[in-house]
Amino acid sequence: MSVDGIAFVRQHGALAELAHALHEVEDLDALLMLAARLVTSALEVDFSEVLEAHGNGSEFRLRAGSGWRWDPQGPTRICPQDGESGYGLALAGPVVVRDYRKDVRFFVSPVLLEHGVVSGLRVPIGGPHGGSWGLLGAHTRKERGFLGRELVFMAAVADILAAAIAIAELREALHRG
Repeated sequence: MSVDGIAFVRQHGALAELAHALHEVEDLDALLMLAARLVTSALEVDFSEVLEAHGNGSEFRLRAGSGWRWDPQGPTRICPQDGESGYGLALAGPVVVRDYRKDVRFFVSPVLLEHGVVSGLRVPIGGPHGGSWGLLGAHTRKERGFLGRELVFMAAVADILAAAIAIAELREALHRG
């Protein structure tokens, strides 16, 4: 099987696992962590993250991540609006950065630079009431261009997460009753 074929199988296996977990896992944070681990593995990247937007996208809270030196469940990390996160949310589409050291479109988060991140991809996660809930990201320490199929994979993961977030909100509303 070709390298592309293996990547295709790995990515679709990750999507199937996440979709199955959507029906089995009632804890949203556990599902977000699973998504982060699956993205890291399926795309063979060094880091992944799920960022929740707050204040109409003026700041972002890390909800889940994989590969980072700090504990993603620990203290909240806030990413500035003028960075790639705010840019991605405003764009409402994927943002691909081949080299953060050379990209001049936005401010680069010191967290990315501290971890030696060079390339990255972020896609919006839809909100249950329209707009964007946050962002799903994948990052590497080596320069890399992300392929169209990788953007499609990330968008599919983001869609599953959007469904999970909507389900979690419905469960919470029913529980409050």
